[in-house]
Amino acid sequence: MREATHNGQLQNNCKKLERALHDIHSEDLVMEVRAAVHTFPDHVSTSPRDMLDYIYKEQLLDLYGNLSIALRLLLTLPITVASGERSFSALKLIKTYLRSTMKQERFVSTGTNFN
Repeated sequence: MREATHNGQLQNNCKKLERALHDIHSEDLVMEVRAAVHTFPDHVSTSPRDMLDYIYKEQLLDLYGNLSIALRLLLTLPITVASGERSFSALKLIKTYLRSTMKQERFVSTGTNFN
């Protein structure tokens, strides 16, 4: 994370996030990330989960409000949508199988009197 704070990539990414969310102020987020890199212990700044846990454990939410929002979003976004696609694909296969194995009597049974 230290490398990303030295070039313009951090500012650009923070501005993109601000445009997408409207809940984050990009300049404040840049300052919070830079401050976190220099003030958080080394073992904390290695993973987003550790950083977010540290913010809450040390009650630093007032200082790192934008960073905590960004970290929560990062940690809740799915890495891939393949599992959702697989479940819909499996459902389609099951429906196709059931439709193809329907007997003629199931189609005709709709005319039965249910009284």
